[in-house]
Amino acid sequence: MSEGYVPVPVSAARDVAIAFAKDVVVIIAFDYAHEQINTTTYGVKADDKIRAAELGPVLAAAAGAVVTEANYSEDFRQPALRAEKLDELLAAAEEVREGLNERISAAPADAKPVFPGIARLHTAIENLKAP
Repeated sequence: MSEGYVPVPVSAARDVAIAFAKDVVVIIAFDYAHEQINTTTYGVKADDKIRAAELGPVLAAAAGAVVTEANYSEDFRQPALRAEKLDELLAAAEEVREGLNERISAAPADAKPVFPGIARLHTAIENLKAP
């Protein structure tokens, strides 16, 4: 990239998705000073990320970019598939945590914890949920 050139970060596309409740965001930005077209994509879920990543080059080409000369800083297609599996794991872990918390809250105050890994499960779930 040219010196002084600042690409639009993915976080900006994410902010647009959040602010306007959109599942797929594609930002096409022209930078005349550096003679570059910047494409930034974001998708909420795994299939949205893939759709955004596929739309990016199509829309950039429509805007006049030579996509065969593109520099890709991030490609979320493969990580998106992994993220989808992690989302499923997170949902299942949350169900288990809720069930365990119900049993723990119903137990007598002097009961000993039967599930020593519950604290680690809780921390892992919270870490996965963090952006």
